[in-house]
Amino acid sequence: MNTGRLLEFLGVLLNLESAQKVQDALVATHQVLEQVAVNPQDVAQQSTAAARLTALKESLEFLHNEITPSQVKFLGELDADWAFSPELATQISDSMATNAMTPVVARDLVGHLVQKREKLLNDFRGTRKHMMALGITENQLAPGEAQLGFLVPRGLFENTLGGLAKELKEINRFVETVAEALGVEDHEVVLEELSTTDPLVIVDAAVPVVLAIGAAIEYFLARWKKVEEIRNLREQTRGLKMANDAAVKSFDEHLTAEINKALDARVDEILPQKKVGRDNELATSLRMGFEYLMSRIERGMQVEIRFLPPLSSAQAPEGEKPAADDGADSAGSQQFESLAKVQQSLSFGEITKSEPILKLAAPQNGEDTKARKKIAAKKKAKPAAE
Repeated sequence: MNTGRLLEFLGVLLNLESAQKVQDALVATHQVLEQVAVNPQDVAQQSTAAARLTALKESLEFLHNEITPSQVKFLGELDADWAFSPELATQISDSMATNAMTPVVARDLVGHLVQKREKLLNDFRGTRKHMMALGITENQLAPGEAQLGFLVPRGLFENTLGGLAKELKEINRFVETVAEALGVEDHEVVLEELSTTDPLVIVDAAVPVVLAIGAAIEYFLARWKKVEEIRNLREQTRGLKMANDAAVKSFDEHLTAEINKALDARVDEILPQKKVGRDNELATSLRMGFEYLMSRIERGMQVEIRFLPPLSSAQAPEGEKPAADDGADSAGSQQFESLAKVQQSLSFGEITKSEPILKLAAPQNGEDTKARKKIAAKKKAKPAAE
């Protein structure tokens, strides 16, 4: 995560924290537990403690549901996910139940959590303040814009510049192919950001393109659970004395059938009525693109979605007509609602330790897409700036 995205993430997190008043709810829980510790038999205080804990859990659940899986993972990398997870309330509840006769234990636990969490929040506030003082700015989206982020593990390109260039070219080809298949005219994939460590490539893309790719990944992740189950059965069978090549081969054939079914389903979703000529070429290119994507995700690639819904009539500056008033309000609103759902579903697990099922699809060597040719022709025809 680069500095601009870190600044943006801290802003989102702290705004949610402020709106939900999670720390205030935690402090209130600690205060009532202090009273319970003094007088354990006070039923009214016990009821108040339960109510405070419920309020804390609801605040944490709302906050946790508002951040994306990629942001949750980033919190984990910072060892800060505990402070924004509903599990925090569960931990307190378990302590209260286990130590019903000695409420001082739960009180001390919550007191420790209050101090630890307050320090973390102050660290986040301080980091954001100092970054802004140094002139670092947030990576902001304009209303109605959407982006795709591809996290490319270094192992995929063997830490070579040439290998990374091939991966970037393939990402570009795939996004352009989806755009062309959806009828997005003259859509050029624009590089918005490129961060290092494990390279994170952020590209601007049309909302329908982002939605189609996100929905496809959501579909693949759901189907992959079934594929993993079949693979585990195959490995168990391989270890049996009675196992034979035919039995193992039948599992391999089943795996291949499941993967092919998933690939064909996504192509049919985008190109439901394939005609002769260019549609068939697009269908082939789409299938290769999705296979490329699946083979990379199996090896650790992650994809995230960023977007900012268009302004409503009430939000638009005075005198400006928002995009929502152009007659496409309903469809556009539904697209962004779908984007929000897909965004929350893109949760990537750990890289499998087993032998990957899919071969590492090589970059396509076919012709450039029709969209790419049109873009190149326009650039060539455009007169040089004076």
